[in-house]
Amino acid sequence: LLRGAWVRSTASDAAIVIAAAANSRRARGTGEGTHEDRERDAAVAAARRRLVSRQTQSGGFGWYSAQGGENPQATLLGAFAVLEASAEGQAPLAPGAVVPPRVRELAIERLVALVRDGELQYYGRDAMDDQAMALRILASGDRPNETMREAAFARRQFASPIELAHLAMAYGRGDTQRATLALEAARRILEPRPADPTYVGDARAIALACE
Repeated sequence: LLRGAWVRSTASDAAIVIAAAANSRRARGTGEGTHEDRERDAAVAAARRRLVSRQTQSGGFGWYSAQGGENPQATLLGAFAVLEASAEGQAPLAPGAVVPPRVRELAIERLVALVRDGELQYYGRDAMDDQAMALRILASGDRPNETMREAAFARRQFASPIELAHLAMAYGRGDTQRATLALEAARRILEPRPADPTYVGDARAIALACE
């Protein structure tokens, strides 16, 4: 992941930051410390700097630069990364990898607007997955869109395992909807319906269902 991309983009840099945040949470949960790795720390800090540099004045993100203009999918990934890196109680992912509060605030506000204005509702299966991901991100940023979340829950029989898993995480841990959606996501992977795309062996779907 740290060396794999020839051209760095918001997608590759967000992946580095999100993975580092997940590793930090795992270490806290198990009581294990992450071993010092200067190359990893430098890569995470550099990815964070590149992400911040791609944030536009609107609060969104471009794929390769802020000058190239905002892209809704890049904004989705960029917002997810900065929220994951700056979650409450989250220690800095690496020296120099602190996310400025203003970057987080602008990213949340822009994602709120994208969801509200339907700018993530483009055509196709990926659009529904991205919309559910946005609802998850907003919930983690204490800006849930309950109307759209409940609408998505009501039509869950048409959702992919990826959409179901993201939507589950838009609910609190004590909500019955969260358990219902998580179990349905796992069932769709293990027992795909004849009319559905097959998600057996789909690493992304499996990882999200486990999360």
